[in-house]
Amino acid sequence: MKTPLFAFFFTVLISISTFGQTEEPTIKMKRGNKYGFCDKQRKVLIPCVYDAIMEFSDGLVGAEIDGLWGFIGVSGDTVIPFLYEAVGSFHDGLAPVTTGKLWGFVNKSGEMVIPLQYENAWEFNDKGRAMVQLNGEVIFINTKGEQIIL
Repeated sequence: MKTPLFAFFFTVLISISTFGQTEEPTIKMKRGNKYGFCDKQRKVLIPCVYDAIMEFSDGLVGAEIDGLWGFIGVSGDTVIPFLYEAVGSFHDGLAPVTTGKLWGFVNKSGEMVIPLQYENAWEFNDKGRAMVQLNGEVIFINTKGEQIIL
């Protein structure tokens, strides 16, 4: 009987994040090779069905299934389909995504609002700027995709 409880404590990651709109703390957990979220009482909030999972940001969390990334909401529902090879976290309502060689930004509805055109892209910072790489040059853009001269 000690082994399952012991194993549970070692499979629960010590990663606390904000749980969406309720802002309740949640614990990222792992069962086998799959990830999900539970609360402090170990009640499963989002089942461990994901190959990888990020931290919540702007009410959404990036998750991976079968090598493709998408975004799920606080209840575990798929908000943005699993279409991307890689994703970043949401900041200012936008997240960087890639389907291959190029990166762009989607909004929280899954619309590609800044087209796939960058060799690399990073998340927006608290000043509404994201660093991107375009034609080998690293530049900053705003949430409209316009270049910012610093």
